[in-house]
Amino acid sequence: MDQAKTHDAVACTQCGCVCDDLSVAVQHNRVVAVEGACDLARPWFLALGEDAAAGAPACLAGGAPVDRQAAVDAAAELLCAARSPVVCLAPQASVAASRAAVALADRLGAVVDVAGSRAASAAAL
Repeated sequence: MDQAKTHDAVACTQCGCVCDDLSVAVQHNRVVAVEGACDLARPWFLALGEDAAAGAPACLAGGAPVDRQAAVDAAAELLCAARSPVVCLAPQASVAASRAAVALADRLGAVVDVAGSRAASAAAL
C-alpha cells in the first residue's frame, strides 16, 4: 500500500488570505489530510481529486464529457453570444480570481454582481 506524501508550507488559495503554512498529505492524487487549514479551506482541500477518483469527467459541454480545451471553447461561445451577460463574483473567490472575473466582464461588456448585492440578497430570501 502506498503511503501518503506530506507537503509542508502549502499555500491555500481558497480565499484572499492565501495562508501559506498548511501541511497537506496526498495519496493516489487525492488529498487525504490537511493540517492548519481553516473551516473554509479544509473541505475544499479534501474535495480535491474526488471527481477524478470517482471516474467523473473533469469537464462537460452540452452535458457530454469533453476535454478542457473543448470546455473552454464552449464557454467562450456561450459568453460571446450572450446579449446581457452578468459575471457573478463568488464570495470565497481569491483576489486573483476576482480580478480575472472583472477583466472578463470588462471584455464582454458584462454587468458585475457580487454576493452582497441587492439582487443576490433578494434571491436568498
